[in-house]
Amino acid sequence: MKFVADCMLGKLAKWLRLIGCDTVYIRDAEDSDLVRIAIQQDRILLTRDCELAKRKMLRGRSLLIEDEHTSQQLIQVMQAFGLRINMFARCAVCNGEILRVDKDSIRKSVPPYVFDTQECFGRCSVCGHIYWRGTHVDSALKRLETYLGR
Repeated sequence: MKFVADCMLGKLAKWLRLIGCDTVYIRDAEDSDLVRIAIQQDRILLTRDCELAKRKMLRGRSLLIEDEHTSQQLIQVMQAFGLRINMFARCAVCNGEILRVDKDSIRKSVPPYVFDTQECFGRCSVCGHIYWRGTHVDSALKRLETYLGR
């Protein structure tokens, strides 16, 4: 499932990326740009704007996000589309796909302690950001569990 999120939903976009959803977020995009992206790239438009959600051009390919709290927004989207969690498949920064990389290939790109204590690494195919399972991952998983009431 692919999404495009309006300017009010930056935190939601980041969380959708963290759970593996292809989510475009452009902070200063005009409504017409969001509609165009949704149509051309076959994405669902996520918005807090009632009028934008009702645009005929979208033909039901939008979801009006009702709550202002990120946790409730995430739950709404997950329930509306029956999303499954695929943690860290997409870059939280740019939405690129995260690909596994050979440990030796990132030796100079991560702190020595991280290199010595971690075995699995991923790199964003677009921006090059490097990912590994550190305490930040555990924190994100705990927060997600709290959001989802698990």
